Amino acid sequence: MLVLSRHPGQQVVLKTSSGEVISLMVIAVEANNKVRIGFDAPKSIEIHRLEVFEQKFGPLSVHMLRQKAKANVTEISRQD
Repeated sequence: MLVLSRHPGQQVVLKTSSGEVISLMVIAVEANNKVRIGFDAPKSIEIHRLEVFEQKFGPLSVHMLRQKAKANVTEISRQD
């Protein structure tokens, strides 16, 4: 897992293997530490909150993603 720090107004850009570009912008960080994020992506790319993803694809899929992310964070920590 890549972990980045961004300030409001700053973006992160992703490019898929098929050449599609997805842009994420930090819109605001509210007083309660809630982060507002804006997404700009082609309509063919689905963007879901985790709980919606789980409803649509099931918890097993999300469990596998979490395990992979946890393993990657552990690996990053070992490099520091």
